[in-house]
Amino acid sequence: SGHSNGQIMVWSAETGSKVTVLDGHIGGVYCMIVEGDTVWSASADWTIRQWDAQTGSFRKLFAGHNNNVRCLTITGEQLWSGSDDCTIRVWNKETGEIIKEVAGISCSVTALTTAHNGLVWVGYDDRSIKVYNPASFKYLKELKGHSSRITCLTKVGQEVWSGSVDKTICVWDPETYELRSVLMGHTGYITSIVALGVKVWSCSSDKSTRVWLSDALIQSMQMEQEDLLAENRVLRTKRLSPEQEEELLALRAENERLKAHLTDLEGHVKALEAHVAALETEKADLIEERAFLRDKLNAAH
Repeated sequence: SGHSNGQIMVWSAETGSKVTVLDGHIGGVYCMIVEGDTVWSASADWTIRQWDAQTGSFRKLFAGHNNNVRCLTITGEQLWSGSDDCTIRVWNKETGEIIKEVAGISCSVTALTTAHNGLVWVGYDDRSIKVYNPASFKYLKELKGHSSRITCLTKVGQEVWSGSVDKTICVWDPETYELRSVLMGHTGYITSIVALGVKVWSCSSDKSTRVWLSDALIQSMQMEQEDLLAENRVLRTKRLSPEQEEELLALRAENERLKAHLTDLEGHVKALEAHVAALETEKADLIEERAFLRDKLNAAH
């Protein structure tokens, strides 16, 4: 998590406890992006820092913007950054070399994401969204669906979702650029959107989190399942060599043996559980009998 004092806190995903603190930025951290074992952070100190996700060690400084760096996205070998200096900079994500500066923008660049087709979506302070081709660095389409500043952009399956100061979330088709739907419910501006499984979580300045069900993510998971089933059908139809057949039969026999052994073990476990239960009952009876005998002895004295 990034903080206004420039620090990055690293937390355990399992326990929620703080693991370490990364120091380096001298301005608030606006966003972070992760790919493999690498993290990039963007800051109000006008820089981007590259970190090792495993060790937390600092790797490289990306300097070139002349104002707050608001947003980041990765496409292929490129790292795109948007800034309040009204530019987009495209970097080699590994070396930090500047590949391209997209200038001539009249307002702050406030949001970035990469769609499933590799095109880069850019959100602006003037409420517009533009789609860029990362190969030519030229924008292909300008989209307008919000009435105020774009605060976040997120790839959700084969869709792109955008959040805004206007308190709404727009759902876009990256192939046709069609505005599929407008989601309303928050009473404050949208601060972030995250896709997890088939659900999409949105956070807002109204201090609430809303959870949405994504048809695009459900469809994507169904397509993955269909691909796996098709691959399995192909594998079943392939003829095996005599050696492979023999190996397969041996594996099946071993599997059956292990299943039988597991069944025996389960039987033993159940028997032991019953025996333990009987001992616990016997123990309780003995404790009760001892208490009775003590009471009787005390009464006799």
